[in-house]
Amino acid sequence: DFGEDARREGESGEPVDFGEQESLGTCPKTQGRVFEFGTNYVCEHSVGPSPICDFKSGKVILQQPVAREQMTKLLATGQTDLLDGFVSNKTRRKFKARLAWDAKENKVVFVFEPRPERKPGAKKAGGPARPAAAAAAAAPADAAAPIVGAVATKKATARKVTAVKKAAAKKTAAKPAAKKPA
Repeated sequence: DFGEDARREGESGEPVDFGEQESLGTCPKTQGRVFEFGTNYVCEHSVGPSPICDFKSGKVILQQPVAREQMTKLLATGQTDLLDGFVSNKTRRKFKARLAWDAKENKVVFVFEPRPERKPGAKKAGGPARPAAAAAAAAPADAAAPIVGAVATKKATARKVTAVKKAAAKKTAAKPAAKKPA
């Protein structure tokens, strides 16, 4: 729902009466008052017979309800608290973000928390590395020093492969050679 019903109500030629409502704050575009209207938060100048503003933000954005208090905070400080529960239309995965007013783009946008820096040599794809305790448990008992993280997993796997190859070589050497028919 993009609020088309609410827009049609405001375009009827009748002025919209916000007298019963308390304003959430001032519109960042026209400095008018912002109110709840249908499924949106709108500037008082964006509805009625001759709208002069187009400020509108949904009460629900990507399945995340935007509380009245958060819209008030956005209008007062320029951004909301971190909201957890947006659902991407593309991947259907949940994500966290803040809503903020971008004066350059003249609209409400997402602001994401900075991601923690990756450690050099950290695994990029394929799931999380095994914890050090699991890697140590997987390592052979005769290992000289404990190994940490993804490197431990690779080295432990290499040791196992080497041990399997040696065992296979011993079995092959121990078998008597089969006689070939003449």
